[in-house]
Amino acid sequence: MAETFSQPGAYVFDIAGSAFIEGLCTLKPVVLIDIPNRRLNKIARIQLEKSVVIARANFDDNNLIAVDHNQISEGLKRPVDLDARRQFIFDYLTSQDSQRAELKALAR
Repeated sequence: MAETFSQPGAYVFDIAGSAFIEGLCTLKPVVLIDIPNRRLNKIARIQLEKSVVIARANFDDNNLIAVDHNQISEGLKRPVDLDARRQFIFDYLTSQDSQRAELKALAR
């Protein structure tokens, strides 16, 4: 992932895994496709939506993932709220363990 940081102007992810976290840290536009079987918790969604576009997906009649491509396209064009992104990184990735525990407790 680190080798790609200077190449793309934005990222699209379908899972909030480790590559997603690395993409957030680039401070570039990020779109997360929210697949129904891996929903975000309420607090994380609220925090993420400040600096990431979350495109909701559904399963179609053939049990394939369907997403509004316009949401993705528009999300890639939306400027990043750098203050919100940095705050998310601090709160969820670089804060002390006790702070993370408090955030997780609030999310329940």
